[in-house]
Amino acid sequence: MRFEKIEFSNKTAEGYVFEFQNVNMVFAKTSDAFIGCGLFNPKAFDNFSIPAAIIKGQTGAISTINDLLSGTVKEANETASKKGVIVGMNAKKALELM
Repeated sequence: MRFEKIEFSNKTAEGYVFEFQNVNMVFAKTSDAFIGCGLFNPKAFDNFSIPAAIIKGQTGAISTINDLLSGTVKEANETASKKGVIVGMNAKKALELM
């Protein structure tokens, strides 16, 4: 597992990479929001009123925190949408909004 602290002007996030045999599970979270690679289901987070978005990599699969933060929102749950997150938005901006 790899961990990285991500600083924003108004909050701090934690980024994680879990390495499996042929795929990395990559996500970042604040105290009340989540962005992640395509291995996650953002709608499941709606059950707990947690804003969440799935991120699409700029050049393909997301395997690092940098890939995640430089990607764009592919899907956002209802809770994230209510906070202004939209498909196509920069991932870092989405996490900062949430």
